[in-house]
Amino acid sequence: VNLAVAYRAGGKNDEALKTLEKALEVNPEDWGAVAERATLLQIKGQTDKAIAELERIPKGRGKVAERLTADPAWRMFDERIVALRQKHGADIGDTSLRRLKEMEERRRDFRRANQVNPDIR
Repeated sequence: VNLAVAYRAGGKNDEALKTLEKALEVNPEDWGAVAERATLLQIKGQTDKAIAELERIPKGRGKVAERLTADPAWRMFDERIVALRQKHGADIGDTSLRRLKEMEERRRDFRRANQVNPDIR
């Protein structure tokens, strides 16, 4: 996993994924490797696959809460990601999580208003 992290830091995401695939062949329950693979999938724009990977990880394993809160690859709002943060022990009271939730609520309100009056921009 450390080699894959080093590859990712160097921008060699394909090499990182290959390294993780080999590690997961040996130990499919290496939750750190699963979490790192999910992050790489997220970076490659495969959010649904990435979230599916994270959903397999048991609560408290793979440092998922830390990864989803601190890693720039996960700085987005998605209800599934918020649920994963909470499942793995991230405090929803955390400022960044609270802000993401507030932003999503504003987006949802805007979409509702736009359905009522499509001319609102």
